Amino acid sequence: MTNIAITVAGADISARVDGILTAGMVGVPVKFTFDETWEDLEKTAIFRAGGESYCIRDVQEQPLTLPWEVLRKQGCTLYVGVYGIAADGSLAIPTLWAEAGSIQPGADPEVTSGCEPTLPIWKQAIEKADAVYAAFQRGELTPRRGIDYWTEDDKKTIIEAVNVAVLGDVESALDELHGYAQSLMGGEA
Repeated sequence: MTNIAITVAGADISARVDGILTAGMVGVPVKFTFDETWEDLEKTAIFRAGGESYCIRDVQEQPLTLPWEVLRKQGCTLYVGVYGIAADGSLAIPTLWAEAGSIQPGADPEVTSGCEPTLPIWKQAIEKADAVYAAFQRGELTPRRGIDYWTEDDKKTIIEAVNVAVLGDVESALDELHGYAQSLMGGEA
């Protein structure tokens, strides 16, 4: 089985593929290893190939599954990058792009995999927040609003900001989210 190992040290990144990547492949495990620079950072992996880009939030060192959508087109190169940010926004590290290899022709790359689509990053964030909130309700942790979970009003504010960004006013959307995050943490926007 093909698998990918990603090593991250500061802003440097390297990828090693054991096996062959083919168009139409599904279920490729990806394991990340981070140096001490990345401790306490929220890590988002970005995979891109053939005009498709997919993000996976909250990357841990355990294997995760490569978004199958980036392996749809043969003859493309698969790139991997990681973005890390501290919870308080005081530190952010974007890596270089690592070339993970060329996507070879598969036996039938036109066939749909039948897999569920990889969730957009905003949906991943909301699902994580819901899971943390559920753990809180079960008494398993004491979360911090805006860091560990979001209320329904928080989610609405975030979705509204995403909609503003999609319509082309990214700067206003980021300002809105920054001010909102500051208000949740007791700071001033």
